[in-house]
This record gives sequence, structure tokens and C-alpha cells, in this order.
Amino acid sequence: MDEAGQFMAKIQSSVVVPIMYKMVHTGKLPKFMQKKINEADKSKKEMIDGFLNMFGIEQGGNPWITKQSVYNQFYSDLVTKVQHGIDVPGTTIHVFYATKMGRKYEKRYCTYFKNPDIRRHNMQHEELFCCHSAEWVEEVRKGSGRRQIMKEKVNVTGVPETMVQTLYARAKETRKKNAKINDEIAVELVKNLDYDFSKADKDKTMNYGVIARTIVLDRMVEQYLEKNANTIVINIACGLDTRCYRMKGKYLHWYNIDLPETMKIRRQSSRNRSDISDCKVCNG
Repeated sequence: MDEAGQFMAKIQSSVVVPIMYKMVHTGKLPKFMQKKINEADKSKKEMIDGFLNMFGIEQGGNPWITKQSVYNQFYSDLVTKVQHGIDVPGTTIHVFYATKMGRKYEKRYCTYFKNPDIRRHNMQHEELFCCHSAEWVEEVRKGSGRRQIMKEKVNVTGVPETMVQTLYARAKETRKKNAKINDEIAVELVKNLDYDFSKADKDKTMNYGVIARTIVLDRMVEQYLEKNANTIVINIACGLDTRCYRMKGKYLHWYNIDLPETMKIRRQSSRNRSDISDCKVCNG
């Protein structure tokens, strides 16, 4: 999913494919690669061995694989264009994201797929699959076995609509490379809302205001809770505020209160969360 130009893809393929083909076909590493591996840090040995096993190195190779086949796969991976915002009703896209690859890849996933289920792992590219096969299988099992929840149709206008847009602003900021806030709960809640967020995307002034307000209020609330143990917080007109999650463990109880129609949306959007025991919702 690199979406490279054809010219650059042909150059890369002409350089990489001959080396890759010989390595995969014969099961032998080129001398310069073997030298690099011998000089590699011991902490990387497990990952390197995992990759070598995947390619059949020192296992007799894969003589049935043709050079054209390797070229086709490598070249097509570089040039294939992917539709943006892919969204199939009733289907969840599960992504295993190796965070050591960098945030640009997470941004790419969020561009190609609408609200993907991103499973983050503090690993390198393909490390989960190559070196931790049991964990990889378990992740696949969890993803395929997870109860699929259809998105709730949120039809709101006026103030409630603004409430949904501020939630989206926090989720969008969290996905950025150098995010000013971290609101993973907002990201999860947005996934459950069937709502056109194009208005929120266009209103940059509102987005900046939401993030600035979140930073200031988080700091004020956190400072108060640190000075006052066992605090009971009553959050009036809470909307889709997620501060109770960001402050989890710093208060005794937290009550979110708003009008019935607002609380209905809140319950719908958080229906598949199981960590709300201390973060209660109450009708106003």
C-alpha cells in the first residue's frame, strides 16, 4: 500500500527482486547480508531468525517460486492504489500495527479504512507474525471472534451535534503523529457512531479550541484530584466528555449527568465498553 509511482517502483524492483529471488529460491543469503546479520545486535537475533525462517533460509529454499512471481508481488505492492475511506456495512477492519514502524503507518490505515480496529504492538514490521506466532494466532482469534456490534444511528442536531463533533476532534487529534492529547476512548467511541463528520473536519477553528480546552481542563482537574483524595466528581452537562477515563484511579466516583437524549447517545456509543464501573452515567 505504498502507492508509489510506476517509474520509481520499476527502479526499486529491478534492484531488490534479483537479490530477493535468489535468496528465496535457493534458501541462501548473499554474503553481504550474512555479514550484516553476523554483526547485528544480539537483541535482534530472535526477530532476524524469524524473518529468515519465514523466507525458508537454510531450509532448502523454495525452488518452485519463479523470478517473475517475486517481481509481480513486489512491484504490485508498490504501485497498487487503495481506495480511501473503505467502509463495508457490518464489517470491521482489524489492523495489527507495529508501532516501531512509525505513526505514518497508522495514519495510512486511518486513511484507507473508515474507523479501523487498530491493534497496537510495540514491535517492528512483521515481528508479531514471525517471532510470536502463538500471540499472533490469539490476536486473530480475538479479532474474528469478537462480537460485531452494528453502529448506532446517531441523528442529532443543534447542541447534541456539537457534542459529537467535539468528541471527534479529540479522536482526530489523538491519531496525529505529534498529538497534543491522548484520548483513546474518544477514538473507540467514534468508531461506534454512524455520523457524517465532514463538518467537523472543515471547522479547524473549533478543533483547535476543543484541544486547547481539553489540555487546560485536564491539567486543572488533575491538579485538584491530586490534592484531594477520594473525591466524588459530578460532571454536569457532560455531553460525550471522556475525562473520567483519562483521570481513572485519581477519584473515588465520577458521575456524568446530562439530558436524557444526550445520555442515550452516550450509552449507545459506549455500549461495548466494559471499563465504566467508576464512570457512571445519570439522566438529568
